[in-house]
Amino acid sequence: MRHERHWRGTPVLEEVVIRFLADDNSRTLALQNGEVDMIFGVKDPVWLETVRALGLIVDGWGAGNTQRVLFYNMTREPLDDIRVRQALSYALGHETLEEYYGTLASPMYTHLPPTVAGSLTKDELPPELWFQRDTAKAVDLLTQAGYPNGFELHMQLTELEAYRKPMEIIQEVWRQIGVDLQFTMVDHSTYGSEIRQDANDIVIYGGSRGPSPDPWLTQFYHSESVVTKPTAVTNFSHYGDVDADGDGTIDSIDFYIEEGRKTVDEDARNALYRDAQIQLLEDLPAFPLCAMQGTLARQPYVDLGYEYFATHMEWYPITEATVILKH
Repeated sequence: MRHERHWRGTPVLEEVVIRFLADDNSRTLALQNGEVDMIFGVKDPVWLETVRALGLIVDGWGAGNTQRVLFYNMTREPLDDIRVRQALSYALGHETLEEYYGTLASPMYTHLPPTVAGSLTKDELPPELWFQRDTAKAVDLLTQAGYPNGFELHMQLTELEAYRKPMEIIQEVWRQIGVDLQFTMVDHSTYGSEIRQDANDIVIYGGSRGPSPDPWLTQFYHSESVVTKPTAVTNFSHYGDVDADGDGTIDSIDFYIEEGRKTVDEDARNALYRDAQIQLLEDLPAFPLCAMQGTLARQPYVDLGYEYFATHMEWYPITEATVILKH
């Protein structure tokens, strides 16, 4: 309900009603039919074109701060071999999903999205850590690892299109180097539960964590965040608990993460995060596919009362100046 004594003046809108519509198609149809005035959109180029063609307004959020990352379960053969993980990554390259998503995606050259503080650009990385698509190199690495004819991988895959469609693209790319990725389709809630029970060889995961590097590195790559541990978060690759590079010792970036938390000097802190990113690319527990921009959509008659620009917020801020125009 409207706060009559709002500190910036009485809001124009008398009330704001929020409806929860989990299904993408139902939500989009409700906007199209005028049942709702604005919705949380879909990170999909076909959806984007369809909604714009209907005369609706699409805005972006996140500014490239939502990731798509492919996690390799390094407790499973042959993903315990770094040459295999390198081969799978070179087969994909950073361009594969960007080609599909178009303007909704930008390459992630490290394990931190480009808008996160301390994230390294491509030009700041050694060229040997650029994973540009190279099918011949991928096949050669598989041969070196003892898999000249490829192998099979298995994963439960969510029916959610935001994950399903990218994995279908990846499946086809890997097929070209002899890797047969088999899917078992499940609903999204089951997928979310099963990946936390260490059920998959491969996990695709997204999410937004804000502008600080710490949650990105801690939740996905700190040893305490390994799935199935009491302290588990989303470390699906078991990084920090296994020998990632094959030299006989456990590999971890725990030191960089923990030192970064207590380092006040910005340059010194970013140097720690730089070293963490370099090591992650060298050990390759996961492959950063792309950074995503989220979508929001609204009717043309919704005047937000301000000029919208993409932020880390996942929704339209509704202010005292927001108004529904006559229509």
